[in-house]
Amino acid sequence: MLLGPGLQLRNVGKLAAYAALIFLVPLSPMLVQSTKDVHWLLRAWLLGVALTVVLGIVGLVGFWIVPDWVRSNLMLGYGALKPGPYPRLALCSVHPNMLANYLAIATPVALVALARWRVAARVCVAAGAALVGLSTLSTGFAGIAIGLSIAHRLWLPLRFRRPLRIGLFTATILATLVLTTATIATIGPPGSGGIALGERELRLWDGPRPSIWSGALQTFREHPWTGIGYGEYPAVTTDPRAFVPASSLAQVQGPVEPHRMEAHDVWLSVAGQSGVIGLGAFVALLASIIAPLVRRGPADATADDVAARLRQALLAGLAGGLLFHGLFAASEEARHLWALLGLCAIAVRRRR
Repeated sequence: MLLGPGLQLRNVGKLAAYAALIFLVPLSPMLVQSTKDVHWLLRAWLLGVALTVVLGIVGLVGFWIVPDWVRSNLMLGYGALKPGPYPRLALCSVHPNMLANYLAIATPVALVALARWRVAARVCVAAGAALVGLSTLSTGFAGIAIGLSIAHRLWLPLRFRRPLRIGLFTATILATLVLTTATIATIGPPGSGGIALGERELRLWDGPRPSIWSGALQTFREHPWTGIGYGEYPAVTTDPRAFVPASSLAQVQGPVEPHRMEAHDVWLSVAGQSGVIGLGAFVALLASIIAPLVRRGPADATADDVAARLRQALLAGLAGGLLFHGLFAASEEARHLWALLGLCAIAVRRRR
């Protein structure tokens, strides 16, 4: 919001960049009108996912062949995780979380383009996306699993579908629980005030993410209506675990100066930067796009119809990449998210 207290030239520039993304939503249905155009668009999504999977597999193999090259070109450090003999890929993304978010959103859409391909091709793309997503060591992997579970009809083989589906759903639930717990809890010594786990204790609502979220929530409390302005970091924390790499934490001595960070949460990020006004507008925009997709229509009567498959893929991408992973990553500025919303607008218009 331009009304925020931190108004600077960069805030205006950020708002202009936001406007370019937002315009993807109304412009997409105008530019993509025929079924042929939709098919070409889906192929573009497939190409993007395929290139990401191939590059990710190259990075995984290369880590054990030329680890220094992979660390320099395909990784962005380990962050709050301790460095070790394992990769944490980011590829061309600004952070491993963003790479996982892209795969969570784009993979279900890419599977629609593979509808007429053999089952083996669809399984390979889904498995490759899951493998690369796992290598990010991010909660986004659970977002990928959620998307693949919701869109399972797009890639699971018809034979043995029931046992595979049960196994997929079980693995998705376990991954979601484990990764969520790992994000909001830490393991400490006995007597640290947590839940006993043998000789250790699980301390809930402890760690980098809770510290960041608390700081972002405090910013929202202080600037509830207009936020602090686009381009500003809404989270303020003095917890060194939130911004000091795990390998350097032992060097931190004494009090730590407050550190500004992104909110690592879509809703807190929007609320902290633009307040209730901006958050309300964001939610209203999402609701206007998603609500028509949730309602069943004539296109859903035929399981093989492109519109029905696309609707399923879009809802899967939104569920995994925005509704779930958006709780752990501030991805509201991601271009792939707004491209997906533009695709949602195309699907809504074609259904009507």
